[in-house]
Amino acid sequence: MVRLLPFWLLLIAATAAAAETVTIDHVLVHAGTRLERPAVDIDPVERARAAGTWTPPTPGPAWTTAQADSAGWILSDDLLRGYAYAEVEINEDSTWLLDAMGYAGVFVNGEPHVGNIYGYKDDWAAWEPHLDYSVVPLRLKAGVHHFLFFGSRYGLMRARLTEGLSFNGRDATLPDRVVGREYAGWGSVVVVNATAAVITGAAIEATFAPGAAKITPVPALPPYGVRKVGFALAGPGPREKGKVPLRLNLIWGGKPTATQDLELEAKDPQENRRVTFRSGIDGSVQYYGYLPSTGAPGPQALFLSLHGASVEAINQSGSYPALSWGDLVAPTNRRPFGFSWEDWGRRAALEILDLACERLQSDPDRIYLTGHSMGGHGSWHLATLYPDRFAAVGPSAGWITIWSYRQDPPSDEADPLVGIIERGTLPSRTLEFAPNLTELGVYVLHEESDAGHWWDHSQDAGADCVSWPPMFDFFARHRRPSAQEVRTIRFRTPSPSVSAWNRWAGVITQITPFALSEIALDRNAGWSRVSRTTANVEVLALDWSRSTADSVRITLDGQSLVTAVPEGGRIWLLTDGGEAGWLWYQGNASIDVLPDTLFDPSAEPDRSVVLYGHAAMHEDWKALVDDALSVDGNRLQVGGREFTGEDKGLLAVRPRPGSETASVGLVAATGPGGFRLMNRRPYLSLGVAYPDVSVFEARDFGPIVLGAGYFANDWTFAGGEFVWEDGS
Repeated sequence: MVRLLPFWLLLIAATAAAAETVTIDHVLVHAGTRLERPAVDIDPVERARAAGTWTPPTPGPAWTTAQADSAGWILSDDLLRGYAYAEVEINEDSTWLLDAMGYAGVFVNGEPHVGNIYGYKDDWAAWEPHLDYSVVPLRLKAGVHHFLFFGSRYGLMRARLTEGLSFNGRDATLPDRVVGREYAGWGSVVVVNATAAVITGAAIEATFAPGAAKITPVPALPPYGVRKVGFALAGPGPREKGKVPLRLNLIWGGKPTATQDLELEAKDPQENRRVTFRSGIDGSVQYYGYLPSTGAPGPQALFLSLHGASVEAINQSGSYPALSWGDLVAPTNRRPFGFSWEDWGRRAALEILDLACERLQSDPDRIYLTGHSMGGHGSWHLATLYPDRFAAVGPSAGWITIWSYRQDPPSDEADPLVGIIERGTLPSRTLEFAPNLTELGVYVLHEESDAGHWWDHSQDAGADCVSWPPMFDFFARHRRPSAQEVRTIRFRTPSPSVSAWNRWAGVITQITPFALSEIALDRNAGWSRVSRTTANVEVLALDWSRSTADSVRITLDGQSLVTAVPEGGRIWLLTDGGEAGWLWYQGNASIDVLPDTLFDPSAEPDRSVVLYGHAAMHEDWKALVDDALSVDGNRLQVGGREFTGEDKGLLAVRPRPGSETASVGLVAATGPGGFRLMNRRPYLSLGVAYPDVSVFEARDFGPIVLGAGYFANDWTFAGGEFVWEDGS
């Protein structure tokens, strides 16, 4: 029996000989609330959930009934940033796959699950990314179950019953094969664990026809969880263009438990194609679009082209004609929407840039950055943060910041506590770093009047809005000057953790974390003198490895010294200036999600980890978290401050004890109220950032932050910067 259900739910009976299908076509909808400061504010429904006072709604002025159309879509203005509620009654214990479409997430009996905010239709054009891959396993007992959906855009949902291990072939990352060339590389596919056990010891067997099988171990799979799993591929070169069949077998307990048939494309060597690789960021398998140069062998220029929202990288690289003087590479931003080329998207673009330059042996002085729409924003973002990486930049139809594109900035000034949290968004404030653009060529391309956002007027190959000939002529007239040639540096950075170096000078640590740092330096031709000023720089580094001088006179901020050039040429100066499912969906990531019983800290002493919970829930807590922070049931300690009650939460990062490189992230809470509050903190959202420590409390009104701040550069509280609600 089904009472209320959002969107369209397909139910298949667990024990019926012939599958029973029930379509549910109505929901209760609650209008959304626009939050000016989502990092510190929550809407009334989330407040009630965090406080434990939320109860299933009934039809009325606040919760209105919405009906689906004949295709199962529910359309309602209230769904935007709003909620939809339904109850589903299951006759017996069974396992379901929730096929998500059109909403950001769902609470099933209070437990959060990722949704599919970008999946908004059933029919996809050949060039479009098929955003229908979000499938989440649920274990539902006999009885009534409560579904609370949030962040819905368009409204479509499906659920199918399945048992055991299986593949989700809708979300495969695969390379293109090249005619006549043997292949050894990587692909990835989603594996669904629809059981109550942590699955270990499984493997994927991948076989081309013809070709020998390659077997790759599968990492641990959490109960009722999904994971994008990489697998090795190898096979002889295809004889001709066309489809190349690939069969995957999921091996567990020594026998196949699931099979997935996929197809790859075989292309000619000069065709636009997908190239896959194992990411050094998280070990996942990613790809980039690659359009080879038609020129003679030898170092070529490289064009890094960033795609717009909802565009696949392979279609971005396919929107250009092949060039005789350079290769074109289009990274993925991790997904067609991804991270708007910030944060993980920014790191992905830089990783692919480095990888492509190494593989293609590109000319380092002829690296050009461009992109369209969201990719135009990415071009502004990367060029302003890393100006010494590119010879020129050409944004097309690009927005500047999230605040100029999607939403207005808050109308009122932030108080000190909110301000220290919002300071972490400095990397997103592109205009602050516009002065960095003075050292490279900039060509701004915007759509012509009445031309449309994506436009192409000429008969030439490629789309004019990205492969605009005057822009590429501009690129051809610019090259990147070497560090040896550059004698003046004017450089701004939001943080050394984002961008630290510009040619021969680097900001190593800041006085005030995530406040603007700036260096203005001039050196002479003989590398024997350097002078000018710094701002918000605690430690400045100079790379004098190119110098033939034995010593250098350094004059900074009114002080002067003469020092010998050390071996290696690096000079250091202390100035006197004073969640895995969501990352799979949004970032195509592959993250280990393990119970503490399966993680041995001593076996991986330099691995960064994120802990969810509190000390009483983790047997490894004391081995991974130092004494600076303490969280257990009903009590949270930060430095010398103590907070009590089951409604407190903590976001924090600390160095991992005993490691020189690893960090420990904490998503912690003192009890049920705190956990309900923490499971929707938007730390992966564009325009939201948190400092080293943020302490939260579930409240009926007002900001939910009790205090926040940054540790000192030596990770102590004493030298750090913290703001607390009581004004201290």
